[in-house]
Amino acid sequence: MTASIYQILIIAGSFGIAIGIAHLARKYSPNRALDAKTSKKDLYLRRLIIGEISLLKTFWIWFFLGFIVYYTLVAAIAAFVFSTVLSLQTIIIINSLYLIFSSGAVWKSANKYKGKKVFGMLAQAFVVWVWLWLGLVFVFNTFGLI
Repeated sequence: MTASIYQILIIAGSFGIAIGIAHLARKYSPNRALDAKTSKKDLYLRRLIIGEISLLKTFWIWFFLGFIVYYTLVAAIAAFVFSTVLSLQTIIIINSLYLIFSSGAVWKSANKYKGKKVFGMLAQAFVVWVWLWLGLVFVFNTFGLI
């Protein structure tokens, strides 16, 4: 199976997004001091990354709904802009970049959850299940088992 130029461009762009996410993680690190110029948006992203946003918002908005929106955008951009259908492996790799960000936020929020601990544990179990499922689909699709 050979990769088309469009798949290569999308993967390269995704690595650019990953570098941007790494920069955001460094920028919003809990060890970094806040200054007077820090905006509300910066504070929100920082709070999200370090798990200070509620588990309800982090899980349902950023992890669950965010993944669906991100997945749909990736597929739509591939279909309409590049007039191609990406392989399942390529879509999983691209979407994994968003999942790294949202999974970390859910995990940290679940650790800090003050309600019934079962909800935090269920959120973390679902994150693990999603990663296992994506990994299995990736492997099975790569070796032609699906």
